[in-house]
Amino acid sequence: MFSGIIEEVGVVEEFQERPTLGVRHLIVRALKVTADTLPGDSISVDGVCLTVVQASFSSLSFDIAGETYARTNFSRFLPGKRVNLERSLKVGDRISGHFVYGHIDGVVPVISWQGEYIHLGIPTHLKPYIVEKGAVALNGISLTVAGVTSDTFSIAIIPYTLKNTNIQDFGPGDMLNFEADALARYVLSATLNTEK
Repeated sequence: MFSGIIEEVGVVEEFQERPTLGVRHLIVRALKVTADTLPGDSISVDGVCLTVVQASFSSLSFDIAGETYARTNFSRFLPGKRVNLERSLKVGDRISGHFVYGHIDGVVPVISWQGEYIHLGIPTHLKPYIVEKGAVALNGISLTVAGVTSDTFSIAIIPYTLKNTNIQDFGPGDMLNFEADALARYVLSATLNTEK
């Protein structure tokens, strides 16, 4: 579990398919999050909870399952791409964002930037989870929905977030990993079950 507060922006060093193992192998260059990370630990990479398979003082390696690849923006990963990184929470840590599980619901397209606002499209299956002033995670960043229309939603990005995440790298047509707020997910589920 994570809080959606990005600790470091790392860089993709390698991303290759391993046909014999049925997975893809990702190596990310980083400095801060590698400090106390061991194989088996969970790291959020652009909002996706991944298990570390190898760790050194300057890089982390992960194996990516087909399901993860299909649901995320990982198909657009190339060497040199900047990625948001966060270590999993420890008991007693402050929760400065919201609870983020690293379980991606899908990807959302960037429509435009207007001043401090980023406008994004809403895929039909994600509409019930997006409400004004509700929490979402985009590429692992805990954010608050500023506004919603029938097919778009907007987020106000403060300068700190712009500087300390990879959100600044994205423009129209790019895809961001989307995770609905767990509270919204359970409330919707309870409502649907009550109506049956």
